[in-house]
Amino acid sequence: MKKHVVSLLLLWSVVFGVWAEKGFVIQGSVDGITPQSMISLYRVDNGKRSLLDKAYVTRGRFKLTGKTAGSTAEEVYIMLSDKKSPSRTLALWVLPGAKIKVFGDNRIAALWTVESDVAEQKESNLYAAAVRPFLAEYWNYYPEKAKLEALYRDKNTPREKRSAVRKQINAITAKQDSIQSLMYKAEIDIMQTAPVGDIWLMYLAQLAMVSRTQKNFPYKAELVNLYENRMTDVLKAKEYGVVARANLFQRTVDVGDALVDADLYDLAGGVHHLSDYRGKYVLLDFWARSCAPCLAAMPELAQLFANNSDSLVVVGLSLDDEDTWLQTSREKKISWVNLNEKKGAAGLNVAYNVSSIPHYVLISPEGKVLSIFKGYKKNRIYNELKKYIAVK
Repeated sequence: MKKHVVSLLLLWSVVFGVWAEKGFVIQGSVDGITPQSMISLYRVDNGKRSLLDKAYVTRGRFKLTGKTAGSTAEEVYIMLSDKKSPSRTLALWVLPGAKIKVFGDNRIAALWTVESDVAEQKESNLYAAAVRPFLAEYWNYYPEKAKLEALYRDKNTPREKRSAVRKQINAITAKQDSIQSLMYKAEIDIMQTAPVGDIWLMYLAQLAMVSRTQKNFPYKAELVNLYENRMTDVLKAKEYGVVARANLFQRTVDVGDALVDADLYDLAGGVHHLSDYRGKYVLLDFWARSCAPCLAAMPELAQLFANNSDSLVVVGLSLDDEDTWLQTSREKKISWVNLNEKKGAAGLNVAYNVSSIPHYVLISPEGKVLSIFKGYKKNRIYNELKKYIAVK
């Protein structure tokens, strides 16, 4: 019996030791937010958010605990459930055994500071400190813009008044865009001398995507210079390195251009190409499980596919990882052509200049791009297609 108890104690010590090894603690001290506001801790994996912990802010203090998914540094997020806050989310890095402190004197979570010994956090703090003054100015416009947007949405606002309000909103947006550009420049300036590692590479990939999707992005040449002169071959081969290269150098197609093709995989592993469907109209649908409008569009896609199979091929191109794609395909019973390039953010989504989803591309039977459109509301796809096809 004694031996059995000792064995149980040893087992408990091992289990507890594993938890302690992977556990981390976040202690916060924040002022200026609504008393008893909820703070949540979560991670995002392939677009899916999972809750790790939550706590109320009491007398400006909160404490959160969690466990990392592995033994390496992981980016997690804390969210402030204060509807008066324009920015309620703060990203931070954690490690097994890490003790992290968060400080803030306002309800804008993105402006809070993070202190810890996690190397990735220390490096991220370089970028956060550089953009914080601009970020504060950016969010200063939030209260006025929120009031104007509410007034614009109000059905009782006269048409003439709505037009004037729209101009005011656009003027504020232009100011915020200008500030955002200064933030990009501040991050690029840090990248000129900051250590070249995984955090540096993450920022390069993110900025490379911005340079592709934002018209007249003024700093692309600087990003190309960073890629060519500071990147090692090892970093170029990493996922973010591949994403950076694709977004900086790959040509994007527009209406009137020939289609861009690639190896595309079905759920059984078979390889397909867009050129396989030459002779019919092809509707490409870039989608992901985490995109609610993408899922809302699926009944309309199914109907279009069923009613127009003689002239139209609907090709869904999932941007999800393989497991998420498989699960969603089964749940939604996808009946149209259902493919995945398995390249994440470095595949055809770059060639077709996808900046948000759902993103649709209509290709002619001859292989020319006829139309590019995004977003979804009822009959959105049908109304766009009938400009080119006698859809049923």
